[in-house]
Amino acid sequence: MICNIHSSNISSSNGRYTTASGGTTCGVANPSGTPSNTYYTFTAACTDTTFTLTATPITGKSQASDGTLILDNTGARTGTGTWPT
Repeated sequence: MICNIHSSNISSSNGRYTTASGGTTCGVANPSGTPSNTYYTFTAACTDTTFTLTATPITGKSQASDGTLILDNTGARTGTGTWPT
């Protein structure tokens, strides 16, 4: 949810999800470094009008068996994992 809210804020502030018009660099990035309390790595793919955020559990962490979670700009939740209800 935090990523979705943050991405919506980027779109609201500059009219797109990318950092430059027509680009593919998303305004959402994985935090630098991997703190010991991090359970997922995040990747983002986007165009000016769409985004897809993917959370992949880190091997060896307690969430490792959760499966991949994917969220897009429409709010669709997919992936190999189970989303909380």
